[in-house]
Amino acid sequence: MKPSRHPVHTAEVQEDFLLTEVDNLIASAESRIERQRTYLRSVASDFEASMKAVTELDLMLAALEKLRICRSRMLPASERQDT
Repeated sequence: MKPSRHPVHTAEVQEDFLLTEVDNLIASAESRIERQRTYLRSVASDFEASMKAVTELDLMLAALEKLRICRSRMLPASERQDT
């Protein structure tokens, strides 16, 4: 049997990778939210467009909060108290 060419990842390496990925998603969501706020200001005079933009912004904020909760659950208990 041939040895695997794929590196074996320890649980710690995988956890670090997942935390990094969640951090990247959080940063991306924060950036999208800021762009949505700018867009919302630009369509303020168009009621229908602004209502849609507000709905999108609310959805993005809810998703961001869920990401933050997931990230905090991924941290060891000793680190959760600091965040």
